[in-house]
Amino acid sequence: MENKHNHVMLTSSKLSYLWTTYLSDSMSICIFKHFLQHIEDEEIKAIVTFAMQSSEKHINFIREIYSKEDIQIPQGFTEADINLKAKRLFSDVFYLQYIKNMSKGGLVTYGRVIQNIYRQDILTFFNTCLMQTIELNTKVTNLLLEKGIALRPPTIPYPKK
Repeated sequence: MENKHNHVMLTSSKLSYLWTTYLSDSMSICIFKHFLQHIEDEEIKAIVTFAMQSSEKHINFIREIYSKEDIQIPQGFTEADINLKAKRLFSDVFYLQYIKNMSKGGLVTYGRVIQNIYRQDILTFFNTCLMQTIELNTKVTNLLLEKGIALRPPTIPYPKK
C-alpha cells in the first residue's frame, strides 16, 4: 500500500466533490426542515428525518476536514434561506417522490466520485455517503411500493421467439 506522505493535500477534484456535497446537503437540510413542518404520514416523516440526519452528518464531516486543512468553509444554505413558517406547498407523496429522485442523483454522483479518490479519509466518507444513499433509496422504494404509489417505467411484451 502506498503511503509516502504523512499528510496528502486534497486535490482540486476532491475539493470540488466536498464543496459540491456541502452545498447540496446544506440545501437539502433546508428543504427537509420545511417538509418536516408539514408531513402528516409518520412513515414518510421517518424517511425525511433519516435523509436530513444523513445530510447533517455529511456537513459536519466536511466542516471538520476543511477546518483541519485550513480551508474556508462554504456558507452553503442556511436558516436565512428558508421560511419555516411558510404554508405547506406539497403533499406527503411529493415529499417521498422528491427524496426518491434525489437519491437517484446521489447514487450516480457518489458512485462516480469514489472511483477517483485515493485519500483514505475522503474515500471512507464518500463510501459512507453511497451506503447511506443506498439505504435511503431502498427505504423510499419499499415505502412507495407498500403504499401503491411507485411510478414504474412502462413495460413491453416479452419476445416470444
